[in-house]
Amino acid sequence: MSRAVFPLWEELAEVVKDWEGVVIAQIDASANDINMSMQGSYPSFCLFPALYAERVVVYTGKRNIKDLVRFMDKEMKKAKRDRVKEDEDRRKYIETLKTEETKKNKSKDEL
Repeated sequence: MSRAVFPLWEELAEVVKDWEGVVIAQIDASANDINMSMQGSYPSFCLFPALYAERVVVYTGKRNIKDLVRFMDKEMKKAKRDRVKEDEDRRKYIETLKTEETKKNKSKDEL
């Protein structure tokens, strides 16, 4: 990580330390298997929401704590809504599979 952003990084970690489900971490995307296109300046600030679908949100705003926290708050709320939708979609999918399996078993029993 660039030494210039390290103080901002530490301040962000301090601000969000009590946020549920948030981990501030440094990762070298080039040394890890992360599928993402780099946008904005280097080093990048990225949010990886805890969703089933892989998603990376790259922060391209101003490099100050107020804007970073606002970005994280907005994206975390969106991720929670997305997670609820994903959970509902998964539940419906599983119900459909069970229904289809039941129909197959009934058809086999009739033969």
